[in-house]
Amino acid sequence: MLMLHSRRGFETTECGAILALAETAPEREARLAGAARDHDIRRARLAWLDEAAGARAG
Repeated sequence: MLMLHSRRGFETTECGAILALAETAPEREARLAGAARDHDIRRARLAWLDEAAGARAG
């Protein structure tokens, strides 16, 4: 028997808010396990949206 599972996706306004938050979120240097840096393995910057100003839970 085929079962279908679905979740509610983001509304258009929620997508706009997420994109706006991503545009303004401060970036930090990405690190490896143990907070190590090795630019021969990983060279990237990232932003945690839940830590950005204006982010809200739930």
